[in-house]
Amino acid sequence: MIPEEDAERYSEIERQLARLYRSVSPQPGFAQRLEHRLEGQARRMGMNPKRRFHLWSETLRGAAKWVWAAAGIALLAAVIVFAMSLLPQPPSALIRVIATQQTTQAPTSTQTAAPTFTQPVEMGGTQPTPTPTPYPVYVLAKQNTVKLYAAPGTDYAVVGTLSPGEKLLMNGKVTEKGWVPVAYPPGSGKTAWVWIETVITLDAGDAQNGVPAPADWVRASNPRLDEGKLLIDVCFNLLDNGDWMIREAILRANQGNEPVEIGYDAATLISLRPFTTDSEGVHHGERCDVLEFPVGADFALENATLVVGSLEAFPREGQDCELYLTSVQPLLTARDTGILISCESQPHSGGLINVIAKPQGMPLDQAQALVHQAFLDSITLKGPWKFELGSLIPEDSSLPSLESQQSILAALRELNRRRSLTYFQGPGWLHMLTREMYKESGGTLPDGTPLPAEYRMDFWYELDAQGKGLRWVVRQLDMAGKELQIAITQYGLTRNLTFQETRVQEVFYLQPLDFGFSDLALSATKTNKKMTQQPLYFEGQYVGEQFIIEDDEVRWESVFDPQTGRQISFSTWEVIPEGLRFVSSVVIEAFENLPSPPAEILAYFERK
Repeated sequence: MIPEEDAERYSEIERQLARLYRSVSPQPGFAQRLEHRLEGQARRMGMNPKRRFHLWSETLRGAAKWVWAAAGIALLAAVIVFAMSLLPQPPSALIRVIATQQTTQAPTSTQTAAPTFTQPVEMGGTQPTPTPTPYPVYVLAKQNTVKLYAAPGTDYAVVGTLSPGEKLLMNGKVTEKGWVPVAYPPGSGKTAWVWIETVITLDAGDAQNGVPAPADWVRASNPRLDEGKLLIDVCFNLLDNGDWMIREAILRANQGNEPVEIGYDAATLISLRPFTTDSEGVHHGERCDVLEFPVGADFALENATLVVGSLEAFPREGQDCELYLTSVQPLLTARDTGILISCESQPHSGGLINVIAKPQGMPLDQAQALVHQAFLDSITLKGPWKFELGSLIPEDSSLPSLESQQSILAALRELNRRRSLTYFQGPGWLHMLTREMYKESGGTLPDGTPLPAEYRMDFWYELDAQGKGLRWVVRQLDMAGKELQIAITQYGLTRNLTFQETRVQEVFYLQPLDFGFSDLALSATKTNKKMTQQPLYFEGQYVGEQFIIEDDEVRWESVFDPQTGRQISFSTWEVIPEGLRFVSSVVIEAFENLPSPPAEILAYFERK
């Protein structure tokens, strides 16, 4: 259903699409059917205020990395994909040959910096004798809210409660009768007591402390192969309301006759995140991630083992000081460091840490290192949790492929293969002309002229004998054919001739050149988005194969010619209670190979 206030706009778009398809396809346009199937990735990404050029390229995984476009889906889908694959690790960097099966740390994602230290005030006292390093142990309610008592026993006063989703720091030894001391209220220096049968304890440090996390706290399932990668779903319970994620994970396998450990690339992490959040912002349920490990044909995976080393949750914005005072200071005290800290909240930063006391003679950098280590320990939940790959596969079954589980993804990749064989065979030129429409205009040209909400994009790519891009010209044109923006790429540089800007062009991967739709489909298989494929007809005539990806907020759609693999359109709708709201639509008017471009196109390469 289309909102009434937008009906006139949608009707005009229908007419435009119908005209376009009649002019470019032997089957008259499918505008009306197309209009009601559009989707959008434009929802959470900021639009470029000037709608600069971002030339299309692809990552090694076949995903769009930069897209030349104004605002809207053509740019936004690419920006999202770019963020996902900004700094992917080469597979060789993640594989370590080991002499014996011993744990090594996998690459971890980059996190925000800890709060800034200020110059400490050195206090009296001597540097303490090293003692065994205690790690924090957290206490959580098993299911229902439990009572906290002033002393070990139900005859004493109730001083508070512990609700599911909350945690308290254990600050002493459990009594012989099973009463657990906890720091309550947090940071007050006081102690409350809770009955051990009503809670579980989780060791937030090394398992050497003797209280390892429950074995079922982390779970693994659904291993499958996809284009040289092993994908495994990993789910874990939420310790508290922090933004918990997997910090360390490795895959132990054999490469030929050599045992190896393979780290996962944090840049490829896909989060399913099926947990719910209540009205007070408290998380309930679990979080699930898809881990990717690069594996080759010479890897023996039958006896491989997945090891999840630890989970971590950096403090949310504005919560740094609370964490330092309620968790870090008790750890520093328990470790006999002789260090006292305070924290001052600071705008636009995590906080300002003051070391207000430290042993005489302790260097500043050593004190800061001890504080920082206590910080890391307080946000880390250590395993390890180990999973034999064979136990995750049904008996008498082999490791499945992602495409065998996802027939729609397999069909889309077959179209990509056909498009590659049809259009990406150099040397020569590939020409693509698109007509793009967006919900609203945005951005201005250098002279202050606003950019229109509807325009054409004219792409010219020179291909080498292997079908790789050598240089290219991209033009933005208004509907009358007037040039709005021009960008060229050659000699490793991209120049926007309109804005007089130059940047280094990264490695350019032209294929599959489908506005990032293939990457959206791959992501959908990992995040349980709905995907459908169906033949599209208009006025009784077959137009092409229509692919739809959707969730509760956005709907993406693309149509392809099943013979050549050519993309016909890519469109976006926002899902609203009334139905669908238009975001953007791209119609590919021309997609062709030519021996050379017009002289006016070649002339752009000579412009200064």
